[in-house]
Amino acid sequence: PRLDAASGSVVVAVGRGDDRAAFLLGAALARGGRRLVLVDRSAEGFSSPYGDLRGDDTSRPSPDRLFDEVLARREGRGGTATLLEAARAAGIDAGGWFPVRAGGDGIAEAVRRFSGAVVILPGETRRPSLAERIRGMTSDRVQELAGVPVLIAD
Repeated sequence: PRLDAASGSVVVAVGRGDDRAAFLLGAALARGGRRLVLVDRSAEGFSSPYGDLRGDDTSRPSPDRLFDEVLARREGRGGTATLLEAARAAGIDAGGWFPVRAGGDGIAEAVRRFSGAVVILPGETRRPSLAERIRGMTSDRVQELAGVPVLIAD
């Protein structure tokens, strides 16, 4: 697929269901030289994944930088690690990130921190649960918060 959006990264929400279609669409769009940012929402809202709040311990995740598949696996995020490995095997510059806020606010924060040009949401976003609507995880709300195009992968 072709992306008519400003240059910047492709931000993909993962970690809350079947991520394959969203990942594949994001990877296809990133193959043109864009960075792929996988926002791992799996622990969203439970606790902060950032134990090292200063961010000076490079062996720990930091809200200011993307992590690789090694760190994802060490943090217990096997699904995200597998997606990062697949991206790297395809020659795509990819990194993962744990959102610092829930739902649409977290996705919008990733767009701001990592120069996002487009957001890819999983197919279940077409019919979000009540909890996801409360978190602002509807395509309209994410687009409003992030200010970039939002695509839904089916």
